[in-house]
Amino acid sequence: MTGNLYWLASYPKSGNTWLRIFLGQLLGQTEAQDINQLALSDSISSSRYRFDQAIGMSAAELAQDTIDNLRPWVYEKWSSAAGKLQYVKAHDAYHLTAAGAPLFPAAATRGVIHIVRDPRDVALSLAHHLTKSVDDTIVFMANPEACFAKAEKHLPPQLRQWMGDWSRHTQSWLTCPLPRLTVRYEDMLSDTLNTFTQIVQFAQIDADRTRIQTALEASRFSRLQTLESQSRFIESPHKVERFFRKGQAGDWRENLTKAQADKIVAQQGAMMQKLGYLPD
Repeated sequence: MTGNLYWLASYPKSGNTWLRIFLGQLLGQTEAQDINQLALSDSISSSRYRFDQAIGMSAAELAQDTIDNLRPWVYEKWSSAAGKLQYVKAHDAYHLTAAGAPLFPAAATRGVIHIVRDPRDVALSLAHHLTKSVDDTIVFMANPEACFAKAEKHLPPQLRQWMGDWSRHTQSWLTCPLPRLTVRYEDMLSDTLNTFTQIVQFAQIDADRTRIQTALEASRFSRLQTLESQSRFIESPHKVERFFRKGQAGDWRENLTKAQADKIVAQQGAMMQKLGYLPD
């Protein structure tokens, strides 16, 4: 691959923001004291502003499928103009547009850093993020047509992102025909230095372990919580008081009912087992 874009691909609430803050620190922002200056800036694939700038008109004037059909071209243009590697958040599943082209084109792509997380913990975190009940969130995660930013009565700041159900989303990136590194959120927590070193090497960033450790210290969860208490995080939904909630693995054991946990396993069990979240 010769493109300049690395896709930071994940189902929502799986560690994408932490990774982007870490990369922002590693690439030169280690002195920032404002929560909104820590992460890589303007680095989301669904940015309406970037799309509008690229095509020279407002996405609001176009049908949703037309927007999706244009997005691969926008990414190729973005990659060509970048002049250096860029790391771009993506919550969409890897899929073909209505015109039959990959949403994330090989010509724009250098690689994919794919983050996965136990869907039982995702359900808790996503419920908080969406201000929905856990039961409703479990239903959303099993919906094959689930999308973000699909509202048409008002203009969301992001373009529509089709995700599908959690298992399909995960499978789409595991089988995408692009250079890929998949990491588990749980390993980012338990084997932090080694996992992030692996990410840095795959992302073609020239940084030794000392620089990686410094960036990890600057992006530690307790620091993010402290900074967020001083200034509202711009990525936090307006109804949510805290974006950085707990940052734990296994929180579902204390906060899901048995029926809720069993329902997630019934819906997502095959993929959970494939990723090591269930016993053989």
